[in-house]
Amino acid sequence: MSKFIKLDDRFSVGSDPYNIILKDKEKRFNRGYSYYPNLDLLVSSLVTRLENDAIEVGQSRGDGFLDHSNYIVNSIDRLKQEITVLIEQKLIKLKKDLQ
Repeated sequence: MSKFIKLDDRFSVGSDPYNIILKDKEKRFNRGYSYYPNLDLLVSSLVTRLENDAIEVGQSRGDGFLDHSNYIVNSIDRLKQEITVLIEQKLIKLKKDLQ
């Protein structure tokens, strides 16, 4: 059984010997668990989920996207790097706690 560290009210992260596990309280299938072989795939999936949620609730519009696309891509890349560092730190702490 894996132990999870809460990232926010929606997401938690854990690991097993083979995968990094993302638990999403809003995901309806597989009891909210998603398994990733590496942190880069987990972060990409997490950002994609958040982007899709923003589109669903109308926080993101296609109008003018191309005018600001370089800025948006750079911002998303920086956000992915920050999320990666945060989750790496939490996973290191989790592994130490489990030993």
